[in-house]
Amino acid sequence: MSTTTTAPATTATTIAPIVTHDARVGVGVLTPAAEADAPVRVEVPSIGADGSVRPGGVDAGGGLEIPGDAKELVWWKYGPAPGEPGSAVIAGHLDWKHVLGVFNRLADTQPGDIVTVTYASGRTQAFVVDTVGLVDKPAVAVDGTFTRDGEAVLRLVTCGGDFDYGVHHYKSNVVVTAHPI
Repeated sequence: MSTTTTAPATTATTIAPIVTHDARVGVGVLTPAAEADAPVRVEVPSIGADGSVRPGGVDAGGGLEIPGDAKELVWWKYGPAPGEPGSAVIAGHLDWKHVLGVFNRLADTQPGDIVTVTYASGRTQAFVVDTVGLVDKPAVAVDGTFTRDGEAVLRLVTCGGDFDYGVHHYKSNVVVTAHPI
């Protein structure tokens, strides 16, 4: 999720870091039911975000596969579908190759905002935003952000915070957590 532009200032609340683990830990296989009800679109009207979603896995470095296009979102296919127990993770670019990403204003999301997910089956599910946080990249955890059980939550993730021109990456991630309504 790198670029050469400067990140907009954010007012997101910093959340406590969580221990980081490799995203390959416990990678599973999609079940036919999960494939049939995979998320295909995410909308956050309050920030003008509306993008198509494709399933994604793990990249060669062990992290979440990132979209190859600024206007595309990736759902971590080894986790639950949004609304199922555990945390469904959908990631997108803030900006990419001088193009604003779908999640370019994700840090402006506020608690109480509505997120709508459309699934491959055609159904939709609304979620309400609980928290918006800015987390150092090393602290975005597989065991905290990516869970397969517990309360059903949706986590929207993009880059944010300061940009490191030496490595051409943002130093942090914006993480929005929402629950189904």
